[in-house]
Amino acid sequence: MLVPGSTDKDLFDEGRLHLLAWISLQVFAFTAWFSITSANISLMVLVACWLACLFKGLGTSPGGRLYWLSFLWLFYLVLNAINASFLFPQATHLQLEGAFRFSQLLLFLPLGFFMGKGPRRPKRLLYLALLGIAVGLVLNQDWSQWERMLRGLRSGSNKWWYSTMGLYSATALFIMYYLAPSFLREVLERKKFHLFVPWICGLLIFSQALVVSQNRATWVGVLITVSVLVTFDLLFVRRRKKDPGSGRWPRVVCVAFFVMGALVLFANHDSIRTRLTSKDTPFLSGRNITEIDSRTPFGSRIVMMTFGLEKWKERPLLGWGAGTNLNKELGDPVKDPVVYSYNHLHNTYVEFLARLGVVGTFVFILLNMGIVVPFINAWRNGLVEDEMFYIVTSAIVLSVIGGMTDFRAMHRDFRFYYIFFAGIALGLSGPRLPCNRRCR
Repeated sequence: MLVPGSTDKDLFDEGRLHLLAWISLQVFAFTAWFSITSANISLMVLVACWLACLFKGLGTSPGGRLYWLSFLWLFYLVLNAINASFLFPQATHLQLEGAFRFSQLLLFLPLGFFMGKGPRRPKRLLYLALLGIAVGLVLNQDWSQWERMLRGLRSGSNKWWYSTMGLYSATALFIMYYLAPSFLREVLERKKFHLFVPWICGLLIFSQALVVSQNRATWVGVLITVSVLVTFDLLFVRRRKKDPGSGRWPRVVCVAFFVMGALVLFANHDSIRTRLTSKDTPFLSGRNITEIDSRTPFGSRIVMMTFGLEKWKERPLLGWGAGTNLNKELGDPVKDPVVYSYNHLHNTYVEFLARLGVVGTFVFILLNMGIVVPFINAWRNGLVEDEMFYIVTSAIVLSVIGGMTDFRAMHRDFRFYYIFFAGIALGLSGPRLPCNRRCR
């Protein structure tokens, strides 16, 4: 209700919109990892604030060129759904639902818009994300099997898949590693030594959760991510600040993480060795890929990847439709029992090709390049802090590697993950727009 003398312009001015959006951003950063309802509500409020700002012309959004790629992505999804509806008239609603799920990946746009309004926002959101991931780990485990968790074995997951558990835990560890130097400096300057307790507990919890996930793709992804980040660090070492005191804390953190990792590996060496040398793991188990049983996790993925590529060749340009379940709709329970027993092909890239075709896959690649390339350029130009660049890069590499053995793009757990880090990358690479104290 408007008070006398007030107007709708006063009610929805820039300051109020930014404040409401900032609250929604924090709620999303905290709840995206364990509460679908809260995350969706915060996203809806964020989108409403974003549209209101665009309608009222309150500032510009980072990544203006990205809007055209986003419109192209939406246009293709509609075209793809219409085309697939002629192939499967009885499943038109599924095609529309599939297109809608893929379109939700664009919700990183409002997050990136408001991310550029405050210079201290990204770190705050990352701290909230760490807390949210920790809460998610607590809520999604079967604590009656706590002995198995201590031994590094899977202990039940009520809402998360183990691939999601591994991805979240690995990402949390990279966030903690790169935020640790600034965290240590702040703790020592303010003499808040009690904050070391939750920080160390977080390291132990996320490290053990990574082992408990027993997800080999994530383990390999962590090793590759470390290699990529070290390469970036060596190639662009000259751009570091020549601050005499800036090199001490990174070295301390590196040693501390190495010791912590060694302890976790030693405590769980039996479960890790057993998982890596299981009969369905080629190379490490001494078996050739052709000798792997198709009923094992690794063997079934080879079968499904082959099946998906064969179906893609039948419709290479536009694919079979965003909402087509390739395993159930195109697989035969008699001829393809392994494929039919799963709900997806367990390979993001094959799924994109088979569902959206070369055209749709290419458009999505362009969309992501529109985020990644400006982000890298902003970092090279000194506009993005090293720690923020490495955190976002770790999320990108982990997602790329994880996509080779799973397909979560149509599920909320990975969509929220994508929206969060794509929004941070977009906001950091965009212009730093002026804002009042309430929007910092």
